[in-house]
Amino acid sequence: MHTKQKEYEKVVYFLNLCNFIKVFLNILGIYRGFSSTILREIPFSFIQFPIWEYLKSNWTSTTNTPLTSLSVSICGAIAGGIAASITTPLDVAKTRIMLADQTEGRRLTVYSVLSNIYRDKGVTG
Repeated sequence: MHTKQKEYEKVVYFLNLCNFIKVFLNILGIYRGFSSTILREIPFSFIQFPIWEYLKSNWTSTTNTPLTSLSVSICGAIAGGIAASITTPLDVAKTRIMLADQTEGRRLTVYSVLSNIYRDKGVTG
């Protein structure tokens, strides 16, 4: 009987530890928004890198100046700005998912967030 009591105490300790991790450290909240981040990051990269390469390859013939670290940075900034402007709706959805109140127990998706924004504020939302 002494052995069963020790096993019971170990189980209770483990369950209390799991509850502590879940409640106080919110370990599950670390991964909230991971899929929406990937969903935003992939189109961003597919847009940014080809534009960046195009701008770099045409820099010298267009500006009559050699390609330097500064000009490569400028090309990257322009390409990043274009990609960011196109993928902004996905970034808004990702941010809302990450910052959403999780006490209601409902899991938000990119589609549901964007649908709610469109329903409430229209295209400009």
